[in-house]
Amino acid sequence: GLTITQRLVELLGGSIGFESQLGKGSRFWFELPLQAMEPPLAVQTQASPLQTPQASWRFLVVDDHPINRLLVKQVLQNAWPHSVIDEADDGKMALDKLQAGIYDVVFMDMVMPIMDGIDATRLIRQDAVDRIHQVPVLGLTANVNPLDLERFKSAGLNGVMLKPFEPAALCHRAETLLLPTGDAA
Repeated sequence: GLTITQRLVELLGGSIGFESQLGKGSRFWFELPLQAMEPPLAVQTQASPLQTPQASWRFLVVDDHPINRLLVKQVLQNAWPHSVIDEADDGKMALDKLQAGIYDVVFMDMVMPIMDGIDATRLIRQDAVDRIHQVPVLGLTANVNPLDLERFKSAGLNGVMLKPFEPAALCHRAETLLLPTGDAA
């Protein structure tokens, strides 16, 4: 457990150490280079209605956790009841589905087994087929590490949202990607 903890602390740019006295015990500590920030202001705004509620979009939801896929799927189905929503539980499966079908937006988790969302998004952007490399990809992640988020964005995302997300915010971000000149960065 200590080796894993040490690697995690070092990945976050910190240091770890310990002090030990025979017969008295040990004390372990770590330090992380975190900066104090003001909490974001809660903005109470009335969500504007979607412009395309009757559209028949095709969505691909990629996440290794079935509950997360179900949640995103339900939010999308409520907003766009005529849409088709497919699922993939890793990046490799997402690439296979993109080869076989046409999608209007891909909702991509960052951390998954087999192939993560960063590699999958990078491969989507490198694909020779226009309908694949041009598909909008909205990243969804609970990872708040700035370095990881930057790696995810630079893989070719059109935008990223942190989990948990507000359903209305997810739908509005998706709609900006669906409409011409859409970019949810």
